[in-house]
Amino acid sequence: MKTLPTTSTHSGYNLSQVWRDPNFAIFSKTKPSHHNNHFEAIRIQHLKAVKLPDGSSYPDREAYPKGEQWGTDAWTCSTLQAARDKVKEWAS
Repeated sequence: MKTLPTTSTHSGYNLSQVWRDPNFAIFSKTKPSHHNNHFEAIRIQHLKAVKLPDGSSYPDREAYPKGEQWGTDAWTCSTLQAARDKVKEWAS
């Protein structure tokens, strides 16, 4: 299984994993032009391998939740403690 990257860039933001277990992760979210950091608590998506019509394929893999999953499988928090609390809530 291809695992979720520990760092990435999306829409000008730098994401860096600060904690994870097999099902959940917390990422620090920073942007060079902003002085305040945020944290994203996510439920890691486990996706099955797929073969595309053109013959290419994707292996079994982990993925970040999609935008429409925000509020259910992902949450942006203003502090690391708030992100940890969200993960604890999901895990219980």
